[in-house]
Amino acid sequence: MQRIGWTLVVALVGPSALAGEGEAVTLTPDAQGAAAPDRNFDVERLILDLELHPERQAVSGTASVEVRRLHPGPLELDQVDLDIQAVRQVTGTSLTEPKWWIEGDHLIIELTENKARVEVDYEATPRTGMHFRQGGRGQADRFDEVWTQGENQDHRHWFPGWDHPNDRFMYEGTIRGPDGWTVHTNTGQEIVNYLVMVAAGPHKEIVHPDRPEVSVFVPPGTSKDALKRVLDPVPGMLDWFGERTGVAYPWGTYTQWFVQRFMFSGMENTSATIESARMLANDRTAGTQGEWITSVVAHEAAHQWYGDLLTCRTWREMWLNEGFASYMGDDYLAQVHGPHHWAQSVDSSLTWSQRPNHLAKRFHRGVDASESHNVYSKGFSVLHMLRVMLGDDTFWAGIRLYTRSHQHQLVETRDLQRAMEDVSGRQLDWFFQQWVELPHVPELSVKHGYKDGVLRITVGQGGDAPNYTLPIQVEVGHEGGSTRLEGWLRDEDVELSMELEGPPTYVAFDPQGGVLAKVEQVQDEAGWEAQLDSPSPYAIRKALQALGETDASDGLIRVLEDPARSIDERVAAADALGEQRSAAPLLRAATDSNDALRLSVIKALGKTVGPEASEVLRARVDRDANPDVRGAALTSLARVDPGAALERARKLCRLTKLEDDNQRRAAHEVISAHGSSIDVKLLIDPAAPRRLRQHGLWAVAELATREVDASMRT
Repeated sequence: MQRIGWTLVVALVGPSALAGEGEAVTLTPDAQGAAAPDRNFDVERLILDLELHPERQAVSGTASVEVRRLHPGPLELDQVDLDIQAVRQVTGTSLTEPKWWIEGDHLIIELTENKARVEVDYEATPRTGMHFRQGGRGQADRFDEVWTQGENQDHRHWFPGWDHPNDRFMYEGTIRGPDGWTVHTNTGQEIVNYLVMVAAGPHKEIVHPDRPEVSVFVPPGTSKDALKRVLDPVPGMLDWFGERTGVAYPWGTYTQWFVQRFMFSGMENTSATIESARMLANDRTAGTQGEWITSVVAHEAAHQWYGDLLTCRTWREMWLNEGFASYMGDDYLAQVHGPHHWAQSVDSSLTWSQRPNHLAKRFHRGVDASESHNVYSKGFSVLHMLRVMLGDDTFWAGIRLYTRSHQHQLVETRDLQRAMEDVSGRQLDWFFQQWVELPHVPELSVKHGYKDGVLRITVGQGGDAPNYTLPIQVEVGHEGGSTRLEGWLRDEDVELSMELEGPPTYVAFDPQGGVLAKVEQVQDEAGWEAQLDSPSPYAIRKALQALGETDASDGLIRVLEDPARSIDERVAAADALGEQRSAAPLLRAATDSNDALRLSVIKALGKTVGPEASEVLRARVDRDANPDVRGAALTSLARVDPGAALERARKLCRLTKLEDDNQRRAAHEVISAHGSSIDVKLLIDPAAPRRLRQHGLWAVAELATREVDASMRT
């Protein structure tokens, strides 16, 4: 990747072009330890023997590390505000008390041996890393529980350890909680520090009836249907990932633990994922949340390979965790839901990757992982571009080689590059440099013309970024079907041509979604409508979106109302009709039996006008069986008929209990936009879950700001 000279790039495009939009950077070498700190010792084993004290939100006990010297110097362990009471060095049968001290957020220990066990007695009341939830009347939680979240570097708040991803070790844990609680930790696994987990509470373990190694821990009151949604698909996922990667599920058992008020959807701790209890959706929202739930379960299961079995060496390489989990999770969903669902996943990732930024920042960007923009979506996009360019067989052979060769290891981008080069015979420095190191998103123009029996297609790149090397595919529709043309764009433009007996019916650029770029294609409405019958699902999706920017609605209506079309296509057609503000076809579909389609239609109706839309949306707010659809209908109604929406929002906020948080959030937003100061009490509910309380306070702030602005104008 370093073979293209940085000096040349800077001379051509200027130093600011290497940053994201509006950012200027100076190209300087990394300081020592910028990517990760140096290690004087290798941690070979971590042993935790701890007691949980939820009544005072504390943890106490002994953390032990078995270490082997790598370099002269003291042992450094990360810690934040731990009350350290004793430190012991155990070597063979001898026990000594080494010199130790606290230096900032580090416990420094001078060891006299090159191989030793260090025991640290301590107590902690962690501010983060280990989270204590307290339930009861007036509380945000239903019951008491404790759970941990380590990524990126939060475990140092509740035990001393090497809190960086560049050291793998065996973990053994004995964690005790209050009488009657279930306590789980992922003991007995080879692990990195942030993947240690503890969860404890009044949960019940449910084992999969056909696969006893697969289980879930769920809180009291979980319905059987909610349980089935998060448990039943898991064996199929693990088998699928094992087949794709060439490595069977590596950890023996796999469990999911569902907790209150988790800050993310899920966290892939080795063999034991912690996930949000929001995923235990009620049956009425299964039609709108079921796919999201499955996608989270699949994403976290895929992490058991990418993130856990193969772990990014530094946070700079986090795309090797998150990009892979995103790609593999959606790959599983594609084999369940079909190619049109895969096209939606590809399109979504490419869309979310449009902002220029680096995937793995090197010497020119610093270490902060939070700056790594879109390691999920751009990481997905990079893998998909590799797959389209190399072909399915070669791509998956490379994935299997990469996974088998580096299991139980720390990985960097160059490990993936070498595996792909070995199976393909192609030198890929240029690919990984431009997509992983550089931040740009090429800007492409696509034009075509037909004359004298020859179709000519010109693809050019412009903008301020340097020219990228791009494999180009174009699908040409014609009377006999379709033909695919291929070429390479290496400079400012490339021309592809083919002989045709008549003008093409359509020209679909990049029909597989194999290029991350901002594309401006010139094609008339008839061409886009003809592209709706392409054999390539991604090309169909791009045609639907392009038609949404025109006044041509016939093709969109045809797709929306065709039950033989996939739900993903029909949802995209509804979105496009919303962009056109075409109310009539949307009104006809507003009572469709498919919840996901109906939700999309209701959202699209919010972009239209007219009394018919208001009437339909009011009916959906009042009577739709799915609470998510009711919430979306309220949001759309606020755009079409603010008065009617405000009346219903006030009524919803007076209810003591709603089936779904999305309804309450929608009501908050309507009141903040259209209510007055008399509504403040409706927005503040001290008994609501924390997320809703925060959302209500946000709505109060929005309402107050709007009223202050209005008073200043008058």
